[in-house]
Amino acid sequence: MGVLPVNCSVATTFTKAYNEALKEREKGEHYTFVIVNKITNKLIGLQGFFDIHSKDRKLEIGWT
Repeated sequence: MGVLPVNCSVATTFTKAYNEALKEREKGEHYTFVIVNKITNKLIGLQGFFDIHSKDRKLEIGWT
């Protein structure tokens, strides 16, 4: 699945993307978080910081 934008409107796709994002976060390569609709309280997407280079103080802002 990778870090490219993913349509997370299907629960299984969202779960897979979220679990992969957690693995990348543990490695310190990406920092992904979820977006919640305040009215419906439903998860509606993922956003994050990618390609993190702590040594160079550099990162890429994710896609929406």
